Amino acid sequence: MQSDPVTTNLYALSAPGQKTIGDAIQSDMLYAFDFDGTLAPIVANPELARPSQSVIRHMQGLCELANVAVVSGRRIEDVRERLGFTPHYLIGNHGIENDDGARNESGDEITSVWRKSLEKRGHQLRQAGIVIEDKGLSFSLHYRIARDRAQALATIDDLANTLEPYPKRIGGKFVVNFLPPDAPDKFHALQALMTKRGFRSAFFMGDDVTDDLVFDQAPTHWLTIRVERLEGSRARFYLSSQNEVVLLLQTLINRLTALSAARRPRP
Repeated sequence: MQSDPVTTNLYALSAPGQKTIGDAIQSDMLYAFDFDGTLAPIVANPELARPSQSVIRHMQGLCELANVAVVSGRRIEDVRERLGFTPHYLIGNHGIENDDGARNESGDEITSVWRKSLEKRGHQLRQAGIVIEDKGLSFSLHYRIARDRAQALATIDDLANTLEPYPKRIGGKFVVNFLPPDAPDKFHALQALMTKRGFRSAFFMGDDVTDDLVFDQAPTHWLTIRVERLEGSRARFYLSSQNEVVLLLQTLINRLTALSAARRPRP
């Protein structure tokens, strides 16, 4: 594990960044990506989030060359229908869901109790500009449209204190996620997938607090890239904006294509 915060990340599209990434890329790595803010731009209405056609084409190409996972805070079925391509693996609900269909029964019971509490306070939350997204095994409370975001966040804090058991909270860009206390995070979900499928290393790209949990815990041999630089982030590399994701995907494709060609027997 990394022990000290990285205070100077390397720009992934700089000449040194592309060389370092290119040298470390292997075809047998797991290539994992967050969805919102990474493959798809952040939008005011989460229901409208979709990757660009260029990202879709590049992700399709990457899936033909390597093992690809999408690791999202959304429900698996929600993110699946938005992708426009078919990854090899899907992880949803911030790490709670995977596409083998397994469910945590205790988590179901907890969120069922929370759901009743949220319904009782639904009017108050709507008045505060808070939109509840029920993901079955977790809840996301969006406050991007709130007139007073500080007050909306205070309302969410107050709500959390009324829930039993107290939720595992993960923040984000104008959103607070409530998860069952023993829920895995994205890093532990990725670790479990890698152990199950025999991957020794990973490439991971994300942009938000839930992805910082991966950056914080990732072994040093993983390639970790944050979309939008954050001072103190443990991600090894950064991109300036979501618009640059497609450029990095092309770097991956070029390198993996070269590796594939090098392995072909010469006539």
